[in-house]
Amino acid sequence: SQWFSVLSQVHASTEQEIQEMHDEQANPQNAVGTLDVGLIDSVCAADNPDRPNSFVIITANRVLHCNADTPEEMHHWITLLQRSKGDTRVEGQEFIVRGWLHKEVKNNPKMSSLKLKKRWFVLTHNSLDYYKSSEKNALKLGTLVLNSLCSVVPPDEKIFKETGNCL
Repeated sequence: SQWFSVLSQVHASTEQEIQEMHDEQANPQNAVGTLDVGLIDSVCAADNPDRPNSFVIITANRVLHCNADTPEEMHHWITLLQRSKGDTRVEGQEFIVRGWLHKEVKNNPKMSSLKLKKRWFVLTHNSLDYYKSSEKNALKLGTLVLNSLCSVVPPDEKIFKETGNCL
């Protein structure tokens, strides 16, 4: 009945009244809940063709699914939420991107089966470091050094804006 009430109200409203309802809903004082941006582990585009312009905010306790009206707006939200995670330096070195990835690990050298381990990755101009967690003083588990045979290039801007994916 609540949905019907809202739909009836919208159906009978003018464009200006609908805009006022939207503005009132967007007012932070009317928020249903809050999320401390310091708790965000990762923000990325969702890969769901049924929900275009959707992205997810991942924290240690939950995953929030969000939708934007346009790909540009989605990209803007992702950029802002990733930037708010903290400064752009790790151990004094500027990073390009950081976030959760799954690292393949062999369970047994004699077997060919692989296990996926969730790790916090930090990409810098010189290395790809991975940690057990995203906490500030987390244990560094390994480093992949990027030498002259490797290079870090920014993702194709068009693809990133449309999908939020780097590849």
